[in-house]
Amino acid sequence: LSKTKENFGNTPITRKPTIKKATTVRIMGYIKADLIFEFISISLVNPNEEMIDFQTTCFESYFQWFKEILQEGIDRGEIIPQSIYLAKGMFSIADGLFIASVVTKAVVDVEKELNIYTETLFELIEVKK
Repeated sequence: LSKTKENFGNTPITRKPTIKKATTVRIMGYIKADLIFEFISISLVNPNEEMIDFQTTCFESYFQWFKEILQEGIDRGEIIPQSIYLAKGMFSIADGLFIASVVTKAVVDVEKELNIYTETLFELIEVKK
């Protein structure tokens, strides 16, 4: 996570920084989709405490980072303060889209679907000027 955050920090983000950062963090988790699928499959089929602990640690680390990004957006006046209460749902939707893309034909392009979802949600929570 620390290396990912370091690389992420070097990425220029100009338009609507909070939405771009939030979307990028969630998409980054699926760059290695096959590996993520294996972890999820193992956890679902044969729950193993070590695997679940590992998944929990990863989720909590990335989720905390995601909340920090939303808080920055709130502090900059980009999004409404209540946005922070949507963080876990916003963060978890990517997992659901990823799983649906693997086990159904309903989601073909996770990145596209996540971008549509995130852009729409941010239109609702952004501070109107």
